Amino acid sequence: SIGVNLNSKNNILIKNCNIKKYNIGINLFLSSNNTIKKNNLNNNPFAGLYLKFSGDNLIDNNILESNKWPNYYDNGYGLILDGSDYNIIKNNYFNENLRAMQLGNCWWISKNNTVINNKILGNYYSFCVISICGNNNIISENEVKNCHTSLLLSNTNDLVVYNNILDSVYYNIAFGYKPVTSSITKNWWGTTNLTQIESKIYDCKKEPRVECLNKSYIPFLCEPYPTNLISDENGLCIRDKDNDGIPDSEDKCPNTIGKQIVYGCSCEQILALKP
Repeated sequence: SIGVNLNSKNNILIKNCNIKKYNIGINLFLSSNNTIKKNNLNNNPFAGLYLKFSGDNLIDNNILESNKWPNYYDNGYGLILDGSDYNIIKNNYFNENLRAMQLGNCWWISKNNTVINNKILGNYYSFCVISICGNNNIISENEVKNCHTSLLLSNTNDLVVYNNILDSVYYNIAFGYKPVTSSITKNWWGTTNLTQIESKIYDCKKEPRVECLNKSYIPFLCEPYPTNLISDENGLCIRDKDNDGIPDSEDKCPNTIGKQIVYGCSCEQILALKP
């Protein structure tokens, strides 16, 4: 059963609906340029929202919660994109879905999608964000936490940046058996301790974890996003609040007016400068 079904439909707005207890809450097939906004998609056991061969859609500010089969631990999705490109998924709240979202698979590759500013919460059994054979998807500025595994990447070439990924039961990120060329730098992993960060990274091709894909998570954020504090290439966090190239621990005037880059000036001279 399907709550709302768009088959070869374009320019449709689905807004302010409560859709629950269908097999699929909202289904898009060969449908483009639609907007799905401010809907509650709950307790739809296969998927809250399913896009197949559908592109250029906006999925904004929805609640996708508890979409899973009762008493099963291997199925149930908040959102699935199969063979679907150039969609924008933003400002949504995912909670207690067995799989929060899956971006494609190797039969139906999904590419050039943007997943931004979503709150994604899981549970002991949840794999929260899955990208399989993804290509040029952008996963950015999301909060992903309390999942079994927060990100699962396999044979992907995606950009994963400026996310807060933490408090996972087992792994913040896992790499599948096929090559991964995704960029995963500049994320906050809940700590600046390299040993602790790597303890939450699983590379299926290497047992035990070795090199963590050559430290590909470095540089990382030194505190939760939003922040400009990023580790150096060795994974060290150096604070420089005024961005003058001098670490705060060595900077005698760490708060220059307007964050001007000034060298060789006394504090009095710097403070006398106009913005």
